[in-house]
Amino acid sequence: MIKPDGYPDPFEVYCDNIDSSGGWTVIQRRTDGSIDFRRDWDSYKSGFGFLSHEFWLGNEKLSFLTNQKKYQLVIEITTSSDALTFCPSNMDIDNCSTACQRTCEAPGICQDEVCTDGEVCFCPDGFFMKGSHCVAPKQCGCYVSEGQTIVAEGDFFVNSGCTRKGVCTNGEIIWDEGYACSPKAECGVRNEIRQCYCANGYRGDGVNCTRPPKDCQEIFEDDSTRNSSIYRIQPTGWTGQHLRSTVTCLTEEDGR
Repeated sequence: MIKPDGYPDPFEVYCDNIDSSGGWTVIQRRTDGSIDFRRDWDSYKSGFGFLSHEFWLGNEKLSFLTNQKKYQLVIEITTSSDALTFCPSNMDIDNCSTACQRTCEAPGICQDEVCTDGEVCFCPDGFFMKGSHCVAPKQCGCYVSEGQTIVAEGDFFVNSGCTRKGVCTNGEIIWDEGYACSPKAECGVRNEIRQCYCANGYRGDGVNCTRPPKDCQEIFEDDSTRNSSIYRIQPTGWTGQHLRSTVTCLTEEDGR
């Protein structure tokens, strides 16, 4: 017997203390069709059937019960082969051959490994699996429609033409519309990261690319206040394995 807050009298319920750790209040059961569920509003308001077999608990009782606090709804479906499918309230059930599970880690790919024979639980359209729960795209990070990409909080995304770069901030992509590759760079993907990359012989972030000086004279002409020290240069036509060489430049007089 239970008595929800505000309900006038206690009433009997069927408690499931076996499935999914227990503590579940069963509100409906249908097994063999022995109870007719095609009924009028008054029947559904007060409830009908037998708690030990087929029944509907009743709309009025459910109203008082669910107004006490937030509850989770779980639906259990037994297939014709007696295989029990248990789905959390935020998941759907579908035939294995048509179900498509997408995850926060790979939102553009159907995860076939979640599928077994018969029915399977999966996230509905527009939601992604994160751990064991279905979440909205923003809960994965920042959702970008291009390539159905999820960008983690704090990470960046560059579009296919490298004309925009966005950073995921508080579940939203903040775009830098001024992002563009240097004339000495190219848009490409390296180590699964797309962005502007400086061409061989140049260094920088892809937006600004510079070539190392070719000799000490060039270093001096660029900044005559530099002290004599060790600098990295790249002579014209240099074919060394590392493209650059380290030299000592004496810049007290004319940089030569």
